[in-house]
Amino acid sequence: MKVEIRKLTPAILNDYLHFFETDAHYVNNGMIQGYLAHADEKVVGWCNANTKSDCLNCTSWLRFKTLVNITESTPEIKVKSIFCFVIAPDMKRKGIATQFLERVCQDAANDGFDYVEAYPDQQFTNTFNANMGPLALYIKSGFVIHQEVNDKYKGIYDMKYFVVRKQLR
Repeated sequence: MKVEIRKLTPAILNDYLHFFETDAHYVNNGMIQGYLAHADEKVVGWCNANTKSDCLNCTSWLRFKTLVNITESTPEIKVKSIFCFVIAPDMKRKGIATQFLERVCQDAANDGFDYVEAYPDQQFTNTFNANMGPLALYIKSGFVIHQEVNDKYKGIYDMKYFVVRKQLR
């Protein structure tokens, strides 16, 4: 079998999308859950929101969130995790992230979740490096600091972030 490696360019965008939706089935099988923000029929943002128990198996979680208390998402306690935001650069500071939080919390409450949880950096630098959003966003939306995490891994990274939660019921 001959394999050809191609750099992702706009010309092969449909191949990329087809792989993740059809071949890899990430959206179809529920592995990736979340919300898209649309403005004038154009996608302007993405919010990854999934059950915490499903997030525990995500590669990013296994690499970067190993110290988050995982025992608090049980059949008796249902936690929805917000894992990242991506807002189009020209649409930032227009309230889209706040609208995402409101919608995730509303749907999670309707689906019987006890909490919505997120993981903003302790020191917000910019949205490129901190795709969880700033702590102030969550505090403004009724979240409280649940855990403070200082994760150091063999000199490779030193991550400091909060686990914030909003109780739904």
